[in-house]
Amino acid sequence: MFSLTAASSSFVTTPSAANPASSRPGQLTAHIASISQSTQSFGQKRGDAALNALKTQFKTHGQEIFATGSQVRQVEKLLGKLSIKHVRQLSAIVVYRFLESQVQVGLPTVESALTVLRASVSREHQALIKATWEKLHCQNEKIGKYTLAMRLQQELRHLGLRPAQFRRALLDADDIPDITILCQAATALNIDVKEAEVEWITHNLRTLRRKYHCQMDLLVALQCLPDYQEMTAMKLFVLIELAEERMSLPLVKLSQSAFKAKPSEEQQQWFNRNWVSSATGTKWEQLINLLCREPAPAMAVADLWRLLFNAQVSMSMSLVRNALKFSVHLKEVVRTHWHMVCPADNMTQLKRLGMLLFSLKNSNIRPAQALSALKIAGLPAADAELSGLCLSAYKSILLTEDLNWIRRVWPPIAALDIPQEQQLRLLRQQGCPKGMTAARLLRLLWEIGEDISFPALSAAYGGSDVSTYQPAVNSPG
Repeated sequence: MFSLTAASSSFVTTPSAANPASSRPGQLTAHIASISQSTQSFGQKRGDAALNALKTQFKTHGQEIFATGSQVRQVEKLLGKLSIKHVRQLSAIVVYRFLESQVQVGLPTVESALTVLRASVSREHQALIKATWEKLHCQNEKIGKYTLAMRLQQELRHLGLRPAQFRRALLDADDIPDITILCQAATALNIDVKEAEVEWITHNLRTLRRKYHCQMDLLVALQCLPDYQEMTAMKLFVLIELAEERMSLPLVKLSQSAFKAKPSEEQQQWFNRNWVSSATGTKWEQLINLLCREPAPAMAVADLWRLLFNAQVSMSMSLVRNALKFSVHLKEVVRTHWHMVCPADNMTQLKRLGMLLFSLKNSNIRPAQALSALKIAGLPAADAELSGLCLSAYKSILLTEDLNWIRRVWPPIAALDIPQEQQLRLLRQQGCPKGMTAARLLRLLWEIGEDISFPALSAAYGGSDVSTYQPAVNSPG
């Protein structure tokens, strides 16, 4: 109790004898702090108990749970082993930090799983959701999860449930849509779609499919039609789903980026100059050939993809992206190794090319790619004949008797004060092994540290195409 006295014009309070702890300075503050610490300690103990329960369930079921399925499904299954009390006590960061030390998992995955496991669904609603899902799933096996998710939420819209509650109710079912699909489907339900739009999409997709077999090509071709009405990716996706075509929302978004790409005149001219001569080999090889013909103007992935699409060449966006990325890597590596094999620049171009290929032997760069990248790396490019000879020499298989022969015969010939081409002619007369091509001879000379010029080798073989020429077998002399 407090008593009030009028001394001067101030209020004066007298502490009650019933609360002696508050009569001493600082004791009230200490008392409050003690209560706060007790509350924190209690909360921490609850959190520790929940984490310990998680660790126990992981130890017992982790190996089985994380062996199959998507990451989010795995985390949901693990959290489903806990009591709802423990699930609500665990924070996403605590679960993530524990799981990160055990398996590969992302924080958004953990957050998504916790959102679903914390969702509350009555038994009545759960039974209704399961029954509706099974009915829709059996009736519509050929359509995608997005359409099923939309139809499920449309049919049960009157329940006023959130996507997480639908997912929670279906956790024990097979082939269920994840929380992302359910959320996107919920958004899609609010999009105004006309029957005429669905018919237009259905008709044109079927017509275009006769020419375009890749989904990405098909979607861009659809958007290129003169009577196509521009719309959001979500609306286009909904229309495609209603047309009973199975395409993902990310693919639809990607197709819109590709459709909007407008290659510049400079990019188009570069493509026109180089594509025809590059279009040999696999699709990957064609792209690398194209990007190595001459330095390409700066361009985005969508720009290059659109150049190919306009030329009626079908390439996946991921392949184009990887090729652009690889061409940058290729250019940098080739330039580095070119200077590394001969820092003093005192080597013929032919041998330097060969040493470049040997230096890249254990890399992810193929010999032909390395030679074709010289131009874009700003280095002396090799013509077709020089490249052919170098590649043939690099790929030559050497026999022990070949090496023994060159090591025995070459040193005295190399000591002669005569031009290199005469030395090579003389060499070919000194018991030259059968089937000794110019490329194989070049490789043998590289093996013993010699540097032979292309003109000298060509002259020694009578001016023939040294990359393919097979010399006559000479008797020892």
